[in-house]
Amino acid sequence: EVYSGFPKVRFVINGIALYDPRKDSTAGGAGAQRWSNPATWAASVNPMVMIYNILRGITLPGGHIWGGECEAGDLPYARWAAAMDDCDEAHDGAARYRAGFEVLVEDEPYSVIDELLTTCGGQLAEVGGEWVPAVGAPDLPVMFITDGDVIVTEADEYNPFPSPEATYNGVSATFPRPSSVWEPSEIQPIYFPALEAEDGGRRLMASLQINACPYAKQVRRVARNHECAEAQAAPDEVGERRGDRRVGDARVVGQVYSVEPLRECRE
Repeated sequence: EVYSGFPKVRFVINGIALYDPRKDSTAGGAGAQRWSNPATWAASVNPMVMIYNILRGITLPGGHIWGGECEAGDLPYARWAAAMDDCDEAHDGAARYRAGFEVLVEDEPYSVIDELLTTCGGQLAEVGGEWVPAVGAPDLPVMFITDGDVIVTEADEYNPFPSPEATYNGVSATFPRPSSVWEPSEIQPIYFPALEAEDGGRRLMASLQINACPYAKQVRRVARNHECAEAQAAPDEVGERRGDRRVGDARVVGQVYSVEPLRECRE
């Protein structure tokens, strides 16, 4: 006998067919795909295409819907097509952001969306009844807000010196490495010596777990972007806030720059 029992096996398979609105000429794109005809769909490694289908709802063999059951109007085409294009942009000989994930029917759809967003540094916000995505760095500001534009209803809070537990100057990440039979493997940690020096020589590491991306170069790129742009803007609108009211380390800050979601400014 070669085996004492039935061997454990793993398979590399293509994903299910997914609807890509960019390939539907009746939805704003160009092509023969139609939401009403799944036979026209095709498999995709684009994480934003996957998220789009989860929000629209994926029909299971028994007729049940797994996902959000959103209408097409809840997912504005221009914003979703732009996010999908960002993922497909060529980088290092492949699409910039790809994903692959085994999903079980009992999995919570929004937890799967979170896993997919991690693969592309993505964000998702519900704004005015629409789901709006963003991939990578925020867009340029569409307006400028000064201290005089902010309605003060409570004391202004600002912590220029966060605790070490809330500060990072390096990052590591684990991902399912194909050469290790998709077991979790760690990338080479990314260090920022200049930031370590600012933190008194202490090495403060952030740790990411990227479960839906088996591509080492992409994982490293996402990890670096996460550390360099930790305070990324929300995907609805981007505004630049400028002011001179904050003081730190005995110096008056002549210009404070921050990127904030406008929804928070309205609250």
